[in-house]
Amino acid sequence: MKLLWIILIIVITIGFLVYKVSGNNEISSETEELIFSPHALQRIQERNIPEDLVKNIINDRNSVVNYRFGNRFSLTNGEITVVLSRHFDKLVVVTVYWNRKKRKQ
Repeated sequence: MKLLWIILIIVITIGFLVYKVSGNNEISSETEELIFSPHALQRIQERNIPEDLVKNIINDRNSVVNYRFGNRFSLTNGEITVVLSRHFDKLVVVTVYWNRKKRKQ
C-alpha cells in the first residue's frame, strides 16, 4: 500500500512538471477547438444551463481551475462547474452542473 502511494505521488509530480514546462497552460478557444460531448449537451438541457454561459466560464480568466486526475480539470464561476478534458488540440466539455450551495431556485 505504501508503494502505491509513492508511485501515485511520483506520477502526479511528473504530470505537474510536464504541465508547467509545456508553457501552454492557458485555455484558449482560439487555438483549441471546443467540443461539447453528448453527455454534456444532455446535462445542459436537463439542468437548464445556457450554452453561452458555459462558454463564458471557459473563457473567463476569473474562473477557478480545479485539477482532476489525468487530462481532466474543471472550471467554476462559483455558481456553475464545467468539467473539461484535453485531447490534443481539442477541448471537450465532459459535463456541466450547478454548484449546490449557489444554485438559484
